Amino acid sequence: MRKGKLFSMAVVFLLVSFVFTSVAWACPGEKWEKDNKWAKGLPPGLQKKLERGKELPSPFQHVFKNISKNTIEGTIILVKEVAKETWIVIEGKEELKALKLDREDRKAYQVGDIVKVECWGDKIRSIKLVSSVKEELKYEFTVKPEKAVVGEKIDFKLAVTNPGKKDIVKTFGSGQQFDIVVKKGNEKVWQWSDGRYFTMAIQNLTFKAGKTVSYDASWKPEKVGSYTVEAYFLGESTKTPVAREKIVVAAEKTDLTYYLDIDPEEVKLGDEVDLFLNICNFTDKDITKTLSSSQVYDFVIKRNGNKVWQWSDDYDFLTALQNITVKKGEVIACAAEWIPKSTGDYTVEAYFLGEGSKPVATGEFKVIR
Repeated sequence: MRKGKLFSMAVVFLLVSFVFTSVAWACPGEKWEKDNKWAKGLPPGLQKKLERGKELPSPFQHVFKNISKNTIEGTIILVKEVAKETWIVIEGKEELKALKLDREDRKAYQVGDIVKVECWGDKIRSIKLVSSVKEELKYEFTVKPEKAVVGEKIDFKLAVTNPGKKDIVKTFGSGQQFDIVVKKGNEKVWQWSDGRYFTMAIQNLTFKAGKTVSYDASWKPEKVGSYTVEAYFLGESTKTPVAREKIVVAAEKTDLTYYLDIDPEEVKLGDEVDLFLNICNFTDKDITKTLSSSQVYDFVIKRNGNKVWQWSDDYDFLTALQNITVKKGEVIACAAEWIPKSTGDYTVEAYFLGEGSKPVATGEFKVIR
């Protein structure tokens, strides 16, 4: 008899109900308590994490559902290191917001800077510098479209503005003034400057007060997945991007947006890797999808192109049509966990069965000793 767990109708719908409706709030590092009501609603694997005194994966430390896309513009009033992570507090017109900076942005912002941030909960989706306490250039990076399909051209524009009343002179180490890098996880998949040649001579360029200079590039993705696009202005730094955006590439046009989170992206042999497929509705209307069974999502892990694990292999599902509605502004998290048995590089394919049999997002992680 194959390994598996036979679920009755009640248990299946209880599982689906949990994944799509649970609200769980936990403080990082919070320990297991028998009277903790939200913890009792977690999957058994995550309950075990708490029992062993481990922290929950970040998506389970915050509200699971109804994580609306939020935009805030305001002044940074605090920058603080907490448990090796950098947090900023932004004072907007109507609220204070605490947000965790990405590793790459930890030294990019300071108290007094005015920023515009798009976020889900405390997770930054994009952050742009509106003005700095220093007399500096302002950078605006746009990506169109933010959600594309394989083979579709994606346009990038980096606008460099001098908002001050004095001209600003920047020094460049060559004839190259900017660069665009596309990454999937930590791996570079495309760079604008690759294959291009520039004059190897130091030059000084003057950016006139009140004027804007724009740099353009474009890229055609070849594979589905979630990507990070970094914009570099070489008069500022050759190693630190001045802006960063997220884009999603799908196999075909969809009205929902999908992000795959893998925690951690580098895991030790024998430790768990947690997978989260975030199903996002950024439109202004509710979206309903039809499923051919009670299975809503799936994860497949591959190594060297060969399947080594599939989440749904351990379950049986009811063969009955059902509808799933993702409300406008809503983000739904679908979760799974896996323990690798050998080291190496792995690929994750995430599926939402409301979109058919093709993966809606992909990602990579590494297993080390």
